[in-house]
Amino acid sequence: MYTKQKYPKSMIFYHSLLAVLMIATLVLGWVMDRENGLMFFHKSVGVLVLVFGVLRIINRMRNMSNIPPSVNHGTLHLVEKSVHGILMLMMLVLPIVGWLVSNAKGYPVSVFGLFDLPNLMGKNEALSETLGEMHEVGANVFFFLLIFHVVGAVYHKLKTKEDVISRILPW
Repeated sequence: MYTKQKYPKSMIFYHSLLAVLMIATLVLGWVMDRENGLMFFHKSVGVLVLVFGVLRIINRMRNMSNIPPSVNHGTLHLVEKSVHGILMLMMLVLPIVGWLVSNAKGYPVSVFGLFDLPNLMGKNEALSETLGEMHEVGANVFFFLLIFHVVGAVYHKLKTKEDVISRILPW
């Protein structure tokens, strides 16, 4: 049964914030190179994704009873839960793997020049290549799931007339 019940304000806040941060990190990852200085911002925003991702998951667990019911059933419900779960996982895995890539290349992860994160490992060029590939594949998976997530919301709005988008938007 469809409900117009909105998500709790804290969940809307974290959803909106993480959407902006993750898309910014993705775009920075696409356009950065060694010379343009964007790696610094990519890493810093990635740290914010990790921190706010953890906070979002904690907030979600605390608000489970306040989440509007799903409009999907059967296979679509399984797809919805899978996509949401993998997107949540990406909020944690991509920044951690990126952190490991930097450490394996022998570089620190600076957070906007204010402080450096501790090194999780020593320099290891061979491992940095493997981790870098994992990070890139993960970013591509995230991009695909993001598109799938948005298409699903638009499908509900246009095809089934279930305005699930308005339940999570901050306005």
